[in-house]
Amino acid sequence: MSPILTAFALLAGNGPTIVVENSSQHAMTLMAAEMPSHYEPLPSEALLPTASVRSISRRGKVLVPHAQSRAEAIRLQYTDGAGNGCIFHVAATDHSASWKKLKPRAERVGSAVCEARTGRTIADFVYVVR
Repeated sequence: MSPILTAFALLAGNGPTIVVENSSQHAMTLMAAEMPSHYEPLPSEALLPTASVRSISRRGKVLVPHAQSRAEAIRLQYTDGAGNGCIFHVAATDHSASWKKLKPRAERVGSAVCEARTGRTIADFVYVVR
């Protein structure tokens, strides 16, 4: 591999990732997706029970300047056939006078149980529907 491709591969792996896991008994459908363009699009096919999907950012960071925090907004809504599901999003919390830290958050819709957490690193956002 050329030195340029090697450097790009190393840099490309450092962006945040989003993982959505379906631990429920129902297929979940992506109803709405708002993500910055530097993330790979999520598949529109139904997310079957025990399955997961992943999106990797080409350049995003977890700490962003205050002025850029709105541009890093993520909002994903997954629901089942009965309308139960989760809204997953990223909250920008104050980190310092100049920076905001992005954190995963989840809200339930109907009777679903939703979880948002970080994965192996603080840049891995894991969202779970139970």
